Amino acid sequence: MKEKILTDFIREGPNYIIRQMKKEEKKQIRKLVWQIFPVTEAWPFRITPNLLVVEHEGKLVGGAALRTFSLLKKRKGGFVEYIFTASEVQGKGFGQKLVEASIDLLKELGCDELMTQIKGDNTSSSKCFSTRGFTILSPGQQLRRYGIGIVPLWLGSMHILAKGQFLWVQTTKEKDKPGIQWIGSLITNILIFMLLSIRPDTGVQFNLDTFFAISTIWLYFFSVRYVIMKLTAKALSLNLRFRPIEDWFGMSIIMGLAGGIWIPVPGNLYPKEDTWTYRNIAKKLGIVALMGSSIVLASTWMLYFLPYLLIIPDQFVLWYHYALTTGGILTFLDTALPFFPLEVYNGKRIWNLNKVVWLIITTLGITVIILAVFF
Repeated sequence: MKEKILTDFIREGPNYIIRQMKKEEKKQIRKLVWQIFPVTEAWPFRITPNLLVVEHEGKLVGGAALRTFSLLKKRKGGFVEYIFTASEVQGKGFGQKLVEASIDLLKELGCDELMTQIKGDNTSSSKCFSTRGFTILSPGQQLRRYGIGIVPLWLGSMHILAKGQFLWVQTTKEKDKPGIQWIGSLITNILIFMLLSIRPDTGVQFNLDTFFAISTIWLYFFSVRYVIMKLTAKALSLNLRFRPIEDWFGMSIIMGLAGGIWIPVPGNLYPKEDTWTYRNIAKKLGIVALMGSSIVLASTWMLYFLPYLLIIPDQFVLWYHYALTTGGILTFLDTALPFFPLEVYNGKRIWNLNKVVWLIITTLGITVIILAVFF
């Protein structure tokens, strides 16, 4: 579907103008994006047919990349892909003005469903959209709302890519069930792992032994990580809930089928409210993350030393291999890569808590992986 463009769209204020980008401004906008975002977030940016810019004192200081796409039943989705403002004007309300203008433009384009994606810890953006009627939709809520239409929705919004972001939709907030989401996330991880059997070079066989082995192992790692984090949160008087990171499932499938690598996607804990402030509880979240990652790390080290303490029966050698590999990969993802799009794991929160602690736990994690693989 070719996107309709409203070239005459304008919103004005005392010291700004929001309008459609001109063709000759493309290079300037790309430069601005690379100045604002880190490399990992800037490189996916692309110029969209409907891209708003905010002009302040004769200078472009921000923008909003918008896209529209078709949904089932002749419905139309409108997606806010990027909102960005230059550092020198942040705090002046231009970001909120861009959000409001984006919503207006998408409605004028005939969109029935307005949505965006926001990283779980990006609480400034989540507040901005929450106050305008947006709320997070869990994977189950997405399925109930869109049915098979979730496929064009994920493709149109690029939610299938691993960006570690939640899908926010302008709709009435509904109750969801974090426990069911945790179970669904575990089952999805197991099924994705079983897809590796398609590749002969992975050594994964599609049989009950493999299924029961990986189910038991992942149930242990996901459960112990979740329980320790929940107990720590309770001790710190934090009211946290589980949220799956569904946009990582697509990448997990791609990495598995294309590269023969399985990526555990355990999800993470977030405050129950849609609106909260990360910096106010960053230290407590860091402690929760540290405890969750530490139990996974400790379990992996115990698995490494297990053959030195007892002889593993032949029928459990495969289980042991899967357990040690799962622990090593999960430890690495959960600690060593505290940047986008891996912020959905625990590494960034531990990094923000204490960089020395992060370095220690990361070193221990990488060490056990090296020992397990090469010694």
